[in-house]
Amino acid sequence: MNKRWTGFAATALIASLLAGCGANGGENAGSPDTGGATASESPPQPAGEVQEVRVFHFMVDIAEPFNAMTAEFEKEHPNIKIVNDIIGGSADWKSDLKTRFAAGQGPDIFAVDGPSMLSLWQSRIVDLSGEPWAEHALPFAKNAATLDGKLYGMPYNLQGFGLVYNKDLFEKAGIAELPKTLTELEAVAEKLQGAGITPFGNGYGEWWILGMQQMNIAFAQQDDPDKFVQDLTAGTATMKGNPYFEDYKKFLDLTLKYGYANPLTTDYKTQETLLANGEVAMIHQGDWAEMPLRQMNPDLGSIGLMPVPINDDAERMDRLQVGTPMFWAVNKDSKSIEAAKTFLDWMVSSETGQKYLAKDFQFIPAYDNIPADGLSSLSQEVVKYSQANQTIPWSFNQWPDGTYNEFYALIQGYVANKLDYELALDKMDEAWKNLSQK
Repeated sequence: MNKRWTGFAATALIASLLAGCGANGGENAGSPDTGGATASESPPQPAGEVQEVRVFHFMVDIAEPFNAMTAEFEKEHPNIKIVNDIIGGSADWKSDLKTRFAAGQGPDIFAVDGPSMLSLWQSRIVDLSGEPWAEHALPFAKNAATLDGKLYGMPYNLQGFGLVYNKDLFEKAGIAELPKTLTELEAVAEKLQGAGITPFGNGYGEWWILGMQQMNIAFAQQDDPDKFVQDLTAGTATMKGNPYFEDYKKFLDLTLKYGYANPLTTDYKTQETLLANGEVAMIHQGDWAEMPLRQMNPDLGSIGLMPVPINDDAERMDRLQVGTPMFWAVNKDSKSIEAAKTFLDWMVSSETGQKYLAKDFQFIPAYDNIPADGLSSLSQEVVKYSQANQTIPWSFNQWPDGTYNEFYALIQGYVANKLDYELALDKMDEAWKNLSQK
């Protein structure tokens, strides 16, 4: 099976990258299959015939520039037509993807968000080990997409998330240093509130914020996050009674105490609007948030990205969550496999594709042949923490399929004062047991 990367392994690799570059569609989506799919090449394309490649992903933040990029590709490859299908935001894109395959409408290229999803779809996707871009992918990013010694996903970029904050509002409230502990974070919240500024804009109407990214904190802070996931599945560990899940509750309570009203009806766009307009000082988001924030408010001042402290161990808490958010997979039953491969390689090998990735999308490249200069301020923070060896991994990429929604519903119940936190943890342990046995 695939090797798991950790934030610590990622650090040296990102640093070396920067140093080197200067700064069948009708099948139902089912359970993991131990045998990898080996696709035959697409039939030869008749001269003048245009092949359609349907691309499915969830990156709503870059929808406009992504469409522009595919238009550039089509100019260079007039016999290939890219059809973009972007489902994200509040939508459950994974369920949507399964529905499409069940209806015989599986896309040619689709996004997967980590090792667990790759394993789930392994019998349905193409082995990409021999593709020309593979030799340039960073090792830890490739390892996360490797199953049984074969590369099934094309890593696209690196990302980090935590608390995005408005530096100007921090300065207005007299905050000179970033908080590194939960106690210090509460002091910051009090100063902001005292200056008439709402500290937190909580987008808890989004499943992926509350049930995935925030819950990841308690997993990633474990002494050995990979072993903790394995122990949960083996039944030798539980979330209930684990100190880091108790610590997470303290952070969650803090955001509710000092947060903007109606957190469970606040979605991603509303959350970002609050920060962009200066109505709140902090939101739980990542480096991908900068582009839409500045589109909402071109006059937005300085913003930063900091780790999320859930207890008072300053050294342990001052670590940012960094990972590989997405891999591209190719449907083994696609009629346009070679055209799909051509598009994937172009995205990371051509000068135009590289420009869109690093400059227009403001992504941190997962390839050693793409310069990582010209990054946004939030992406620069991800690089800074990575270079300083101050990262923790994205554990949620290893959770059983369906876990996010279960966690979200339960923690949402706690936030709504309809479920006791300890009972929520009990139910989370039960959900993990049931989902990991599927």
